Amino acid sequence: MVTVFHDLQHKRHPEYFRWFDLPFWNFFLWASARRSRGLIAVSGATRDDLERYYGVGARVIHHGVEREFFEIARARAPKDYLLCVSTSHPHKNLIALLRAFGQAGGLPYLVMTGVRGFAAREVEEMAGDSVKITGWIPRMELYELFRGARGFIYPSTFEGFGMPVLEAMAAGVPVACSDIPPLREIAGSTVHYFDPASVTEIRDALERLAAGTIPTEAAQERAAQFTWEKTARETLDYLSKSSS
Repeated sequence: MVTVFHDLQHKRHPEYFRWFDLPFWNFFLWASARRSRGLIAVSGATRDDLERYYGVGARVIHHGVEREFFEIARARAPKDYLLCVSTSHPHKNLIALLRAFGQAGGLPYLVMTGVRGFAAREVEEMAGDSVKITGWIPRMELYELFRGARGFIYPSTFEGFGMPVLEAMAAGVPVACSDIPPLREIAGSTVHYFDPASVTEIRDALERLAAGTIPTEAAQERAAQFTWEKTARETLDYLSKSSS
């Protein structure tokens, strides 16, 4: 058995889990880490957490990004909104994003899309008239939102990988995101970073996106390094070695 670990949030941030869920996360992920012949981590940050909490090593194999996002980049038609794609769980830090958005002046409206999470009610109650919350939407509608977004903001405090950031990079959308290790691992120096604990820095990032001062060329070139073909090839190679 080879197991893919996306993150160890149950160890890093147990406060985000319901008390009756946490024992199952702790047991089953511990058992998977101990009983698997091989482990794959989707980022160096997750690999480091596996070593820290379970004392086991893992092969880092990054996710890829859909080719459709590069097609979006060739058909970009920016409109008057900023985009955030994120489940509304507490660690996604959407409350801080809304506070920063409320403090900033002269911004386009903000579109927030993604599955409703544990912080959904608070997020929805806090959103004003300039914020549109769509909830989950079909994939084709999501593509259209990326095609028309003036900028992309991602204020998460914890990630195992950070797929929406990579998708925005590939789509040629200017990106501002949290300065946390998994996102640095994906984007390098090609996007604008901010401290997710600072509402002021998030506000400044929103204003930069609105002003169109964040370049996209280097980010798109970096995103091209993350392909599902590469992910599949490296995974097959690891499975072959683990079975021998």
